[in-house]
Amino acid sequence: MKENLPHYFLAIPLSRDIKSLLYAFTTSLKKGKIQFKQWVSQEDYHITLCFLGPSSVQQLEILDSHIQQITSKYAPFSLKLSDIRTFGLTNTPRVLWVNVLTGEELFDMQKKVKEACKTVGFRLDERPYTPHITLAKRWSGDSLFQINQMPSLNTMDWICNKIILYQVDPRRKPRYIPVYEFPLDS
Repeated sequence: MKENLPHYFLAIPLSRDIKSLLYAFTTSLKKGKIQFKQWVSQEDYHITLCFLGPSSVQQLEILDSHIQQITSKYAPFSLKLSDIRTFGLTNTPRVLWVNVLTGEELFDMQKKVKEACKTVGFRLDERPYTPHITLAKRWSGDSLFQINQMPSLNTMDWICNKIILYQVDPRRKPRYIPVYEFPLDS
């Protein structure tokens, strides 16, 4: 059965400095009584390119060669943390996330990765791509969430120099296990 297979996704990892900055920021939010049911583990911060869902070894092997061909055509490029945003209802958000600023390289690469995943047979989300880093999920505060009450986030740049295939293991922390790295090496 396909649903019994492990779930995978392709993502851009974050540097240690970015992860530390985001962890310090979320720690201050928790102390400031910002309440979400689930806070993302520091080691699990990433920028998703494509969520694959349940995947067989054969699918991943075929996808591997497609992704290697894509990443071989890209040079490392710059990314920058921006502002805090939400998905879902304004006053009871489903997701708290950090906006990521970048040039066209990321959007172009994500489009090619998505096309490769579809070629291999993955059914992917068709919403417009929004590069972001999830910090927390499911608002659980006693009062309504107010984004204008959020402290500002220090912005920081870093270089994207690879894509990682992650396996999801919801029973452990960190939940996302790096399986394979695809360096950008144009």
